[in-house]
Amino acid sequence: MSPQALEFSAEFGLPEKDDNLFQRIIRNPHVEASNPRERECTEMLCAVLRNTTELRLYLLRWMADVVGMHDLKFQNMTFVIETEGSIGAKRDDLRIEGWHETDEERRRIFLWTIEVKVGASFHESSPLGDMQSDEEDVGHVNQIVNYDHWLEHQVVPNRAGFVLALEDMSQSLPPNLNCHWNCMSWSKLGLKVLDALRSGKLSSEDEFLAKHLLGFIVNHLWRVSEMTEFELNFDDVALMRAFDVVGRNSEDKINKFVESLIPIVEKSEVGEGAVTHQKSLYKGMKRSAVYRNLFAQGFPTNPTLMAGCTLTHMMIWLETAPGNENKSIVTSVVQSLLPTLKERNSGWLANGNEGLFDLELAKPLEVLFAVDDQMAEFESFYMAALEDLREAGLFEKLQERLVS
Repeated sequence: MSPQALEFSAEFGLPEKDDNLFQRIIRNPHVEASNPRERECTEMLCAVLRNTTELRLYLLRWMADVVGMHDLKFQNMTFVIETEGSIGAKRDDLRIEGWHETDEERRRIFLWTIEVKVGASFHESSPLGDMQSDEEDVGHVNQIVNYDHWLEHQVVPNRAGFVLALEDMSQSLPPNLNCHWNCMSWSKLGLKVLDALRSGKLSSEDEFLAKHLLGFIVNHLWRVSEMTEFELNFDDVALMRAFDVVGRNSEDKINKFVESLIPIVEKSEVGEGAVTHQKSLYKGMKRSAVYRNLFAQGFPTNPTLMAGCTLTHMMIWLETAPGNENKSIVTSVVQSLLPTLKERNSGWLANGNEGLFDLELAKPLEVLFAVDDQMAEFESFYMAALEDLREAGLFEKLQERLVS
């Protein structure tokens, strides 16, 4: 095992190299090669993205952020993830599309094309047919120029290109591209998989594939040169010293705000379990929140009502683990009540079967800066949200479907 594999294996119990699912599939016993083949690595990533829920959302959110699509909402999207999609007479390695589907229409929200490299550089080829000119012989062009031209002419509000390689290939990208292109490395992808494992949000199925993907990356695709961003400098040390004082102080303040929600949730008539405070703003789930199981102790598959703060928002939400046997029932009830909730507050969102959160309402913490009585403003947000849930009959509807 590589040093990274040994380190991560000690933390998560990664499979041994010879037991790794992808190691068994991506191998050629007749050829000794230091790098596995690009096509097989592309299919590996595609298979993981197609067969996970939380891990897929975690990686898609990271990719959206690096190309500036911070407002892209993945809730209720249908994903199309394929390899070797047609681009004229050419093909891209991996393509990811997100669609919103209703009874009335099917609308594509985003389109990403991904060029996968495992040791090779960009190659040149003949330009796409509509790039040819009778007056001018264009000659051969960089393959990214072809993909960029195709991407530019797709009818979709959000589009971007990615290059996934052993090392950052930004310096090799051709100039004057028309779409947003981002170069990322397998090592950084592996770190995002590691973050997802550490989050504790993955289902057992997602965790299984995440461990095998991470194990394969650190054994075959990891490059220490890509980890320079993790070297300490003066600013890092100064920030750690400041965080020791300011960070702990801000966490204490947030915890005090959230603590005030305990009696509010207890009196809300939404749920019947005890109310507990989870204090983990700067670790694990990155939140300080009170939570209450909707049904009395002993009910085996309890949806949980959560109210509190992330690092950026005040939030109230309902969560059920993706692998929960009653997830689809909870989703169905939430979808049936969503129109009523939106009439009361248009900010309510339902996330469907994918993801931990079934239903959520959020508000930026910055709104507290504009009021004189921050605690009153803070508490009023949650009291109004709980009243929305009570008036919509969330607890009663779930009780009818799950308990009776």
